[in-house]
Amino acid sequence: MILTLILISAISLTVLKKKIAGTDFKYQIRESEWGHAFSYLWNLNDFQFDIEENQIDSCTVYWNEYVIYKKGKIDKKNLEKARYIYGDNFFKIITDRTSKEFCFYKFNNWDYNKFAISVRGDEITFHIDGVSQ
Repeated sequence: MILTLILISAISLTVLKKKIAGTDFKYQIRESEWGHAFSYLWNLNDFQFDIEENQIDSCTVYWNEYVIYKKGKIDKKNLEKARYIYGDNFFKIITDRTSKEFCFYKFNNWDYNKFAISVRGDEITFHIDGVSQ
């Protein structure tokens, strides 16, 4: 009986995670207690990296002091650490050509956003929830 309940709970959480983390539904519940609770369980931040092919190996992205992207790969362990920091947050994007730093204020440690970073030559752009920073 207990094993059945554990199995049903695990399946339910897996289905729920796909519904919450894998879609934009999470942004509809962002300000609710449910959104806060789910963000404790899963990293609900979305990242889109648009890096020119010839700059992928030289591009490093820091979120505060943590490297979250390097040589075309996201560092999930550091991303988990960085996402809980609230207050002033800094993103620093470094390539072999240039670097740029962006700051935003995170009001609490469970908030989540859509981040988009683009590197095209010497131009670095950073968007949070569709807004250019």
